[in-house]
Amino acid sequence: MTVDDNFARVGSKSYAINKINSVDVRSKKIRGKWGWIFWWLLAIFCGLPALGALIGGQPGTALGMLLIAALFGYFGWKSYQQRHATYSYELFLMTSSNEVQAFVTNDKDDVLALRRAIEDAMAAA
Repeated sequence: MTVDDNFARVGSKSYAINKINSVDVRSKKIRGKWGWIFWWLLAIFCGLPALGALIGGQPGTALGMLLIAALFGYFGWKSYQQRHATYSYELFLMTSSNEVQAFVTNDKDDVLALRRAIEDAMAAA
């Protein structure tokens, strides 16, 4: 990504500075992975047979299955707590005819630096 007095080059595209009316940076919050669901499903699949064994008069088997279900539930809870949000930053260039998503990154500083460079080039034109 380079910006000079005439063009902003982002990837394989070039945008004429004098055709850009405004620059907009938008952010999207992206939640973490869904691995915690796997652990909780395992806990359910171990917990239900444990209840069946308890009803069927097998307390030893039920206790073992409930302990395994509790362990899977614990792993699911820890996985759920550790999921973290990341952000995706998108740079949009507005022209008189439409808006174009020119750049996407997870680094806020990169997108803000590119925005600043385009705005400086627009002010110089």
